[in-house]
Amino acid sequence: MRSSFRLFKLMGISIEVHVTFLLFFLLIFFAGFSSFIFFLVVFSIVLAHELCHSIAAILSGVPVPRIILLPFGGLASIELPEEPLTELKISLSGPLFNFFFAAVGFTLIKAMGLQLFSYDQLVSMLSDGSLGIFTQDYVLSMIVMLNMLLGLFNMLPAFPMDGGRVFRSVLALWTDYVKATEVAGRIGQFIFMFLIVAGIFTLNIWWIAIGVFLTYASSSEVKFVLLKKTFDGLYMRDLIASQKRIPVAEAGLSFRDFMRVVAKPEHRLYLVVSRDGSLAGVLDLDEVQAAAAKVGGMRVGSLASAGYGVVNANQSVADAMKRILSGRITLVVDENVVLGYMTPELFMELTRFYRVKSMGSQPQAGRI
Repeated sequence: MRSSFRLFKLMGISIEVHVTFLLFFLLIFFAGFSSFIFFLVVFSIVLAHELCHSIAAILSGVPVPRIILLPFGGLASIELPEEPLTELKISLSGPLFNFFFAAVGFTLIKAMGLQLFSYDQLVSMLSDGSLGIFTQDYVLSMIVMLNMLLGLFNMLPAFPMDGGRVFRSVLALWTDYVKATEVAGRIGQFIFMFLIVAGIFTLNIWWIAIGVFLTYASSSEVKFVLLKKTFDGLYMRDLIASQKRIPVAEAGLSFRDFMRVVAKPEHRLYLVVSRDGSLAGVLDLDEVQAAAAKVGGMRVGSLASAGYGVVNANQSVADAMKRILSGRITLVVDENVVLGYMTPELFMELTRFYRVKSMGSQPQAGRI
């Protein structure tokens, strides 16, 4: 089941909404049309914030495949390089946009002699449930308050929020990138735990939900950076060097004949090729064994899955990690020749090995 759905593409970036976001907006719609409009404005500002990050990333040569909108905000899929100044520029772009947009709204309010409502006043007026509240001063006050709140919240020094990334990038100018990530991560965990506790005492479900979500996001990203460090200097060719070649099966072969002639107990995966030698998919015996009695007469080609990723054997493990961990099976190829494969389970087994290996290679203090 897909977890997100594309709305449209902008500058080559896929703008998507998470399934939980759709459910959230459905609840908001039934709460009242004025509430729906209010939160539509909120997430338009969130999207603009993420687009500013994305534009800064693209201008820095960093690809941005998609932006996902969640009930808690937005998430741009930016693979930030381990370059502190680049990360600093990309991280600051979103909050700076919010502060600039808030300043524009405040200037218009003053120039037009309108009233500036506080955020609490905006929410209180919203509870009336009437679209009549969306006057000039109300809309401009929304622009000011929402942008200020979003900008200030994102600038908290809590990794992986923008302020936490700024903090990490500044630390990384003076210390090791991994160490900077660990320090920023610990501070972020403390702030998020405080947010959760505050939410419990004030019965604020949003603070609790945001705190839990960001705690998980912080922990996951710190682990990912440490994982990249574990495989520093290694290439995909190194990881599959000891693997035996994946056996091949013809797509036109029946599954019954495949099990009788080709299949071996020591092999789980098989490359399925068409008559012209092109790759038709990957057959995973773990997936078909439960229905083996029913698929005996079916062709191997119809049982093969096309749901596999591909990475180059000369690609660094650090660059290939996300593709491997987000997929079921990833083939490792060199000049269109499949050298081996990788699964998330196998990758994590290798992680434990290389982590111990790196620890064992560290110099030890001599004994007196």
